[in-house]
Amino acid sequence: MIRKRRKSVSPIVAIVLIIALVVTTIGIVTVLVLNNMDQDDKPMLTVTDVNFVFDYNLDGKIDAMEVDVANNPGKPDAIVEKIKIETNGETFNWVTSPGGNRTIVGGMTATIRITSQSIDAQVELDTEYSIVLITADDYFMSTSTFSGASSLLQSDPVTVTVISKGLPVEGALITFDLYYKGGDGSSTWIPANFWTPMSTNAEGKIEADLFLGYYAVRAYVGGNPTDAVIFNRELETDIEIILGGGSVAVRVVDGSDQGMEGIYLFAADSNFVDIGASGQTNETGYFEFVLGNGDYRFRASYL
Repeated sequence: MIRKRRKSVSPIVAIVLIIALVVTTIGIVTVLVLNNMDQDDKPMLTVTDVNFVFDYNLDGKIDAMEVDVANNPGKPDAIVEKIKIETNGETFNWVTSPGGNRTIVGGMTATIRITSQSIDAQVELDTEYSIVLITADDYFMSTSTFSGASSLLQSDPVTVTVISKGLPVEGALITFDLYYKGGDGSSTWIPANFWTPMSTNAEGKIEADLFLGYYAVRAYVGGNPTDAVIFNRELETDIEIILGGGSVAVRVVDGSDQGMEGIYLFAADSNFVDIGASGQTNETGYFEFVLGNGDYRFRASYL
């Protein structure tokens, strides 16, 4: 008869294995407990509702939203630092409205306004989209999905008026820079390329359809820029730029040194490029241009 021997585990080896198993189990439990404790120290944000959608630049697309954000009870306060909009397979960087609320208190719901910063980052009507919230420490992300909106709220445009010595300045070229916040948290001033610079009318005014944000607006008169006026588009829609220059009286005379009435005059910069300021002489042959500091050339036209 052939006997098979069974090898048994040494008592010492068995004890070592049991100790290793216990240590491993304690390690797993410790990790789970620590992870749960870590989660308890973090906010739990959810976008519960989209109250309104806006079209500030009047192109028929969503460029801002007012949303309700809830933070679970017992959670710490959270500051919404970054926002991403996911729609049609694309992801866009949005931001909270400058100067608006960004803090969501634990156990409370707050209303915040969020906005696009470019034409390419807008949301089409009747298109499903998701809102991704990222807190200031980059730790927590919350994604909420909503069906497409079918209607928009629109805002009045921003009006910029250029004045010198109490009089409107015609032909001043108006430009805007936007305080842009990148997806990595960086921020800088960039030209607001979604708006084409234009010149003021006879009342010294232009109207601009701008996204929400901080802007720096300048007027170029005779090729020379004014100091920037900084404003929050959500809170301010009537902006004045006061020039530090003065007026220039131009007179047109004939061969007998008599003033000529009805002559068209045009102002140009030092490179003889028209700056958009013009007018007709009065009965004494004079026309007064209101201009900023600079070097100018004047051209007369008689039809």
